[in-house]
Amino acid sequence: MGEKLDHETLARLSEPFRPDQVRWKPQVISETGNALAVAYVDPRVVSERLDQVVGGDWSFHWEPLGVQGDRLVVKSSLTVMGVTREDVGEYVLSDREQADPWKSAVSDGLKRAAVHFGVGRYLYWLEAIWCAYDRRKHEFIDEPYVDQEGRVRVRHRQPGSSRPTVEGRGRQRTGGDSSSGASGV
Repeated sequence: MGEKLDHETLARLSEPFRPDQVRWKPQVISETGNALAVAYVDPRVVSERLDQVVGGDWSFHWEPLGVQGDRLVVKSSLTVMGVTREDVGEYVLSDREQADPWKSAVSDGLKRAAVHFGVGRYLYWLEAIWCAYDRRKHEFIDEPYVDQEGRVRVRHRQPGSSRPTVEGRGRQRTGGDSSSGASGV
């Protein structure tokens, strides 16, 4: 504690996550049975990264901003080594899959505030990729992943099998903004 937030610390916060820590969710589901897969990480992974890099020299606070349109919104403040960055977290009220809307909004706020310190920022630049999706089971049939070179790829599964069989290719995102289809952290 008491150290300054420097370039080396920011670089360590910005390091890519292990492949097993990156998850995928459908951003859009088509009528043809495909879903646009976008990468994200669990908020516990973000907390773990903060703990690993700065120890206990971070804190997170949030306050409810209420319902705005169809979203429950919170203001989030993350302080790392004395530097505070803010963002908002939100929960889409029509998404009934989550048991606790406040927890979902706060978790989103933590992840979005952490991006301002570089945590998971690279996820915004990963390509969103269309994959076969099972609407009934709410899961991907094809399995998106990030290869060793940072490219998004797809492992295709045989029908009736839970094991990936053939490797497909994606492209690496080289620039753009968060409205490009990826949801990121």
